Amino acid sequence: MRTITENLKERLVAQINEAKLQGLTKTASHLNNITEKVSIRKNADSYTYSNEDFESDVENALWGAVVRFADFHNISVDGVIGQNIVEKFAKELVSELRAKTGTDHGIGAYESNVPGESKQTIILSVEENE
Repeated sequence: MRTITENLKERLVAQINEAKLQGLTKTASHLNNITEKVSIRKNADSYTYSNEDFESDVENALWGAVVRFADFHNISVDGVIGQNIVEKFAKELVSELRAKTGTDHGIGAYESNVPGESKQTIILSVEENE
């Protein structure tokens, strides 16, 4: 599993606590399981994560569900059929998440620069005058 930022980890822990308070034990349990398994990176660490990597990770997670299905039913799933289903649901999942979160673009925060583009990090510093 890929890393997540310290900020995202803190937000997920807050969501776990909120879910527990609301009695959403299933949500809290799933989020807790994920946060225990994932590696954390510093917020300011350099990190590259392409759209192709993202799509592959989503499809890999869905392939895990296909394998669980096959094992549960003690059957074999044809690879072509499995891939078609995985691609369909991966696109639907990402589309639904974008719609529900108001993410109206497909640009990842950690994608490499395109030729001629430079990344700029703006750091604000606030000082108090006495």
